[in-house]
Amino acid sequence: MARKVINNFSGEFEFLSNFYRCDVTYNDLKYYHTEGAFQAQKSLNEQDRKVIANMVKPGDAKKAAVKGQRTLYDAVCAK
Repeated sequence: MARKVINNFSGEFEFLSNFYRCDVTYNDLKYYHTEGAFQAQKSLNEQDRKVIANMVKPGDAKKAAVKGQRTLYDAVCAK
């Protein structure tokens, strides 16, 4: 039996992408996609997280988190 290889997150597998539109609630904030929820956690500032939560486009959330935010390593180690 041959296995189907998933080599991109489009079409049938679009739902696997962090950029896929789906409502996510984390720490009482509602995000439009998992990318926003992920990127917001890089910030120590609650207001920054709220701004990212309101970004409809996942690319905007990713760009916003890059500027002056802590790295994923720092975010994980802070806990």
